[in-house]
Amino acid sequence: MAVMLRSAGLWLGLVLLLSSHGAIAERSEDLCGKNFVFAFPPNLHPSSNEFQVVLTSCSSASRTTVNISTPSHDIQYFSTQFISNSESLTVTLPGEIADEREVFFIHGTVLISSDHDITVVAVSGQKRTMASFPIIPTTSLGQEYVVITYVNEVESTGLPAEFAISSLSENTHVTIQLSNDALPSNDWSVQYSADEQVELDLFSYDSVLFRSAEGLTGTQIRSDKPISVVAGSACIFVPNDLLACDHIVEHIPPVNRWGSRYIVPPFMGRQSGYVYRVVAARDETRITYQDKESRTIVIDKGEFIERNIEEDYTSLVTADKPILVAQFAKGNFTDGIGDPAMLIVTPIEQYVSQVAFSTFNVSAHDIENEYLTVITLCDHLDNLRLNGMSLEVSDGSMMRVDVLTDYCVLRRPLWTKGYHKITSVSLATKFTAFQYGFGIRIAYAHPVAFGLKKITCKGYDKRGGEKEQNANHKIQRSPCLPVLIMPLCTHTMAEYPPYPGTSQLPWITQMTS
Repeated sequence: MAVMLRSAGLWLGLVLLLSSHGAIAERSEDLCGKNFVFAFPPNLHPSSNEFQVVLTSCSSASRTTVNISTPSHDIQYFSTQFISNSESLTVTLPGEIADEREVFFIHGTVLISSDHDITVVAVSGQKRTMASFPIIPTTSLGQEYVVITYVNEVESTGLPAEFAISSLSENTHVTIQLSNDALPSNDWSVQYSADEQVELDLFSYDSVLFRSAEGLTGTQIRSDKPISVVAGSACIFVPNDLLACDHIVEHIPPVNRWGSRYIVPPFMGRQSGYVYRVVAARDETRITYQDKESRTIVIDKGEFIERNIEEDYTSLVTADKPILVAQFAKGNFTDGIGDPAMLIVTPIEQYVSQVAFSTFNVSAHDIENEYLTVITLCDHLDNLRLNGMSLEVSDGSMMRVDVLTDYCVLRRPLWTKGYHKITSVSLATKFTAFQYGFGIRIAYAHPVAFGLKKITCKGYDKRGGEKEQNANHKIQRSPCLPVLIMPLCTHTMAEYPPYPGTSQLPWITQMTS
């Protein structure tokens, strides 16, 4: 079934000026970029939505010009602002941008462009429900995605899982294989079944929304041009039989940016543990999880496993093919703190050497405590600095990963508001970081340090057939063409932290796609 879609064309413009503080050095592929395209899925009560973007400079330039527009919206807005050093900038967007305009469409494809590198964190909030999610630059978007989200199994909640696809170019063809029955937008007269292949033709900056009360994890999306995919739920219970609900959203990375090794730490400030999901991108993916128990499971593309960790315990997930891991904070009724929140876990292969990030006005959403979690090799922990100071604090929490003893997890309160940067005295030090906060029946969480290097890319065998290969091989062990022919896939083993107890990464020779 093919559907032709076109957006209306009025523009919402905003010019913002950012000055840098503590320049971030020359960058690899990560969350910093100059162009961003995404959409906000609806929150619990769309009529009271508040949408914001938090902009942080990654550049040494004294001033950065940022343009924000929504090409399908009918409200004109323009603003110019100047940001001093050590300050972040939060911009509020019209709440109507997530309204459903007609079948398939939502109003608000958001376009952000700048003349120097920035990061963008989107915040969707209202009283007692909010979500935050970093936006992937357009240079790191792709053409293949597998959705990961969560859904309620409580009867009569009426709170669906959802994902939004946004196009970047004219005549973008998208093919969707749904994991469950789903509706486009809120039009109950149109419904697609799980065994139906949906095909859409999108024009520039169209955004389409799908919702399902049965869940959308494992939905497979392919396109002939790069697209943006944002997934979440209007309001979910985690676990699904315990109150209360909260809004979740994350920008899904394309499959070629997925990894195969993930460390999943507990949230500071919570006593009830967490839930995580693992979804596969390829058939016959062999996944090993190690938390309070150790087990290996083989699943196919679009299938997923879910683990409910009820203690303050760090988990390790590994696989022989690309996987994506999402972590969920639990609802308020589990320990009387916070509510559900979702974050995409950074694979070890995508750890970075530096990051700039900003807090935002969480007091407006009744967030009481904010935290920062950093994961790195234990021997490298002393190399890291937060705003020029040691990461460790007297009332922080540092633990070795029990199943991966070369790595340490440092959790600490995030007291200071505004602009922050984590740097290292050694470029060989790689780390990831997560930012999150909890209040009474409300929470947010998102990664702030997430590399976006290509882990797999396309090659061709001697017979001319297309074949995927690992992007880290300098010398191919397969009949694929050498990676050096493809300049976007030239990463080497030396860029990644060593596997525990060895000087190499065994998954590089084992991982296939």
